[in-house]
Amino acid sequence: MTYSGGTWSVNAFVGNTVYNLRGGSKGKITANTATTVTAALSGGARNSWNRGDAFKITNGYPALDQIGRGRDASTTPVLHPPYDASYQPQASEPMYIWNNKMDGLVQNAEVLNNTGIHIQENRDYYNAAMPGYTPYPYPHPLRNDIKLKSESGSPASIREHLDIGPAR
Repeated sequence: MTYSGGTWSVNAFVGNTVYNLRGGSKGKITANTATTVTAALSGGARNSWNRGDAFKITNGYPALDQIGRGRDASTTPVLHPPYDASYQPQASEPMYIWNNKMDGLVQNAEVLNNTGIHIQENRDYYNAAMPGYTPYPYPHPLRNDIKLKSESGSPASIREHLDIGPAR
């Protein structure tokens, strides 16, 4: 594929994926110059480039439904293939992890499988409480509203007291 407006660094995209958004195909990039990308396209209705084809180059981030992503930012559905050029990735919605303890020591989350460009702390997840988080009171105020009259605590007596019928 040749892109006349390109000013890319040589081989900067090697290993990434290029998508032909009109033909619905994609390929792993094996080389690139300032204005060309070399990739064997496959998986589409048309596995070649035509003049005027739209394209997208990506390293895979963000992946669909990965940690740190939320609802679709676009109302356009994702079609595989063909790929819809107007599709917007899912909105950022980081995960917050805090107050996890083992043997009294706080345990932070970390990613250990070499996905550093795809899942990153302080972008996709935080080892901190979500801003504006307010904990529930403990014990919860409604906890005392349910009082069982039975002293036995057996499931049968609880079912009878709550009037939910016999066990099935």
